Amino acid sequence: RDPSCQLRASAADKLISSRHAIVKKQGKKLLLQDAGSRNGIFLRGKRISSCKLRPGIKLTIGESILVVEESKKAPRGAGVHKLAALNGPMKGKKIPLQTERMLIGSDPEANIPLLDMLVSKKHAELLIKADGSCWVRDLESRNGTFVNNIRLAPNTERLLKNNDRLSIAQFELRFEDGAFEHRETRLWLHLLIALLTIGLGLLARQVYMSIKPGAEIFLNNARKLAFEENFEGARMLVKDVFTAKEAEKHTPAATELLRQIDIWEKTLQTWHQACEALERKNWTAAARLLAALQVGGAESWAWNEEAGALRRQANAMKNNLDNMLRAKFLLMRDDCDLEELKETGVKMGERSGFPADTGYGKALKIELDRSIAQIDELLDQNQKLSKLLQDINYEKGSFENLASAITEMQKDSAPQFRRRSAMVLEPLKGLRKAQLTLQECRRLIANAEFDAAAELELVLPSLESCSIDANISNCRKALDTQGKELRDILNQARYLYTQYISLGDSGSIELEGLAFLQDESQMAKVFACDILDGPLPKHFRKTPAGVYDRVLGFEEFYTFLNALPEKPAFQTVADLPFVSLLSVTVQRLACGSRLRNFIENIGFHEGKLADLAKQIHLYEKTRDEIIDQLLRKAENSQGREAIIAAAIAERLCPENRQLKLKDQDLVPWLVAEQKALRRKINERLSEFDRSGPTVQIQIRDEIIAMGIPGDSAVRRMWALREAGK
Repeated sequence: RDPSCQLRASAADKLISSRHAIVKKQGKKLLLQDAGSRNGIFLRGKRISSCKLRPGIKLTIGESILVVEESKKAPRGAGVHKLAALNGPMKGKKIPLQTERMLIGSDPEANIPLLDMLVSKKHAELLIKADGSCWVRDLESRNGTFVNNIRLAPNTERLLKNNDRLSIAQFELRFEDGAFEHRETRLWLHLLIALLTIGLGLLARQVYMSIKPGAEIFLNNARKLAFEENFEGARMLVKDVFTAKEAEKHTPAATELLRQIDIWEKTLQTWHQACEALERKNWTAAARLLAALQVGGAESWAWNEEAGALRRQANAMKNNLDNMLRAKFLLMRDDCDLEELKETGVKMGERSGFPADTGYGKALKIELDRSIAQIDELLDQNQKLSKLLQDINYEKGSFENLASAITEMQKDSAPQFRRRSAMVLEPLKGLRKAQLTLQECRRLIANAEFDAAAELELVLPSLESCSIDANISNCRKALDTQGKELRDILNQARYLYTQYISLGDSGSIELEGLAFLQDESQMAKVFACDILDGPLPKHFRKTPAGVYDRVLGFEEFYTFLNALPEKPAFQTVADLPFVSLLSVTVQRLACGSRLRNFIENIGFHEGKLADLAKQIHLYEKTRDEIIDQLLRKAENSQGREAIIAAAIAERLCPENRQLKLKDQDLVPWLVAEQKALRRKINERLSEFDRSGPTVQIQIRDEIIAMGIPGDSAVRRMWALREAGK
């Protein structure tokens, strides 16, 4: 994934190391070697350290599968074009241009990435035509693409020739024509002809050299002109060195001086262009030109002592200009890092080595001061904004007040702050809407309008928009959590409410059973076991056989008594002909208690659910009063009537209450009383089997009168009475 690699993978493939593998030439074969990668190279599912590349094999590297294909022979005379980096991180490297289209830009995924803020993401592209020629096209970049210092028009192609210089921001690249090295072979023929010509001119040269000044004189005079920045004149004198006396001795120095003159002239020309760009306030062009001046180093400024001072000025101007452009870039971004902006402002204020007394220095100074003032104003306003946001409270509904205060701050503020504060207002408005939605949802739940509450959708502002401030982000998180909790409350409230209502007649919230248990005339029939006055009930009956059967359930009540001290689950009697009024009341009171506790714990103090909780509380109070009445009746009664009264009280008793009768726990008392009653019935049964018909009828009626409906002995006597025996 390293930008310097010739074959680069996608940055999204995190399984590939920065330098994963190396391809080496071994004789006429190519060898692939693991370069110490974390996740290795796999061939046919096995990890390998190296392998010879043959057509057809498939290699797995990271998430990619590479297939080795046989290369096609290049056309005769063709070569690979290259782009040589003259500066920057890739200085000295040559980039082969092996595809028909290669993207240049600041995007890390570009074929040739140039990571600099002055380079557009898609800055330019190189095109290899069918005839092998290479063309460059600017992709409407911000700061332009230059070939030999000439800017290309946007979306216009230009043919690249060997040694053409391509300039993008501060990056300098040289184009090397792949076919150029093949054309060089034809120079030998021309060289041979030239040698013959030179040989013929040697005699004339000897005559000329006897009267021309020496090479050293030309060389010294050339240095003086270069010192005076007369580079054209110096260049002409240097060229005379090659034809003067003792030229061979001074040729290396003359060649080096020519090279230096070209560099010095280019440096001075670029410096003047940079100064002009600064005075015109063309900051982008000035930054590009000053960046180019940093490429050559101290040698590029060595024509005289004043040039060294110019170099220091150029570096100072470049640093300050970079800081200013960085500040402008940050000020344009709505989500800029304020700490980075503050640090950039501090750097702009230092200005070490800054030539403020020059025209170009004054122009930059004015712009630096303006940028610093903008930064200070923005930081001050953002500090005030941060203090406001610290008071945000999603529970107390402070969104509207905050929005009004921020809107007021926007008046007469800098554009940068208006953009940033607008980004704050957007999530605040969204949070306010979400808060109102939650309030409406809670109101609907409190009024048992569960379907309407379920249809409400909690729409929160995006995480990205809320990330502009930690307080806003925390508020969004709190509302999101509150929304999830409210959804759970909705589901629980609906379940408990529906369960409670479903146990009533036609969805009523009234408890019919409590009213019935308070009716003395009806309860007198229950204690008298009015069911025994009629025939033995059929198991498949659909309606109760008397008040006793309706209130207690003939089979159900005896099942409860017979199971003591254990208590049968409500599901045990669910397969009986019908469920008694007592069982429905017990179940509904239990559901009601759960619903009331839930309502009170959630804190619903108003609405339909709050009213229902109050009603349930009254039912519970009524239940407790009925229990106390039944216990008093049991204490003042005996036999079957006492057992029935005590058993009803035990059935009604909530789990958190322990009942007592005659100074002992009620359940053990009931068990003991039932056993005593059973012993009396068994004694009468034994006598029944030994007696004659008249006595049997008498015993039969006694057992029916003392026993509890559902007891096997009572059922036997009941059946005999029905049969007339």
